[in-house]
Amino acid sequence: MSGRRSLPALPEVPPGIDQRVASVLTPLKEVVEVREGLRGDPLARFATLADLVSLGLVSRDQALALVK
Repeated sequence: MSGRRSLPALPEVPPGIDQRVASVLTPLKEVVEVREGLRGDPLARFATLADLVSLGLVSRDQALALVK
């Protein structure tokens, strides 16, 4: 696939944070990391429009038309 843009890492959920907040932040962090392909099954990550263009599945113009 295309060269993936480097994104800043999400920080760990800080210790001492309210448990109700932590119970939301922890799985949210995991979902983002899996979908970005940073952890877990590589086949579970999202494909970007740039990925589709680099594979020749859509043209750049077609991809850009999707976000207008």
